[in-house]
Amino acid sequence: MPTHSAPDGTRPACRDLGDGDGDPVVRVPGGPTDSRSLGDLGGLSGHRRLALPDLRGTGRSAIPDESASHRCDRLVGDIEALRVHLGLDRIDLLGTEGTGTDWDAISPFFYGRWDAAARQHHADCRPANREAVTRFGEEGAFDPPAMRTALAGVTVPVLQLTGEFDLNSPPDVVAGFAGLFPDARLAVQPGAGHYPWLDDQEGFTAGDFLARP
Repeated sequence: MPTHSAPDGTRPACRDLGDGDGDPVVRVPGGPTDSRSLGDLGGLSGHRRLALPDLRGTGRSAIPDESASHRCDRLVGDIEALRVHLGLDRIDLLGTEGTGTDWDAISPFFYGRWDAAARQHHADCRPANREAVTRFGEEGAFDPPAMRTALAGVTVPVLQLTGEFDLNSPPDVVAGFAGLFPDARLAVQPGAGHYPWLDDQEGFTAGDFLARP
């Protein structure tokens, strides 16, 4: 898997998926997981090329020398380094929510079903590097006032998508988050939970939004 250099010298890995023309969509997995966690997002790779980074310390990305750099706010520099590595002035960025709560306890409620396939998907996506989990959301990672100010200055269009029955990111909470952006649209996928690309692949694919001018 190709790697590039992050600002601190860590080498994150990123793989390509899809055969479409044009610049790739950079898809950042929920943290802290690697790029396998979301598959191809319900067939999105049939519409656009995807650049799929593994978060630092997960998958095939290197484990950083400084363990504190597993913290989620350090990922900004990694994604910027990836943009430069890809030679792009700007990117279509697709992010998915991740949490530091107890996945074993709450994951059964994220899926529309908790059958054998869902359990296997969950097991396959658990990072082997437990430090990446424990340090992802540690103290100092979040600064809500600064984040609100920064989001108010985002000038590009934003799509916020959640599942109708997502207990982790319920529609009313996501609607409030969308309100922090000057130009954001909320989409609620009917009948879906926390992994809407598993519940309804065709309904999830965001090709129309990504095809905008």
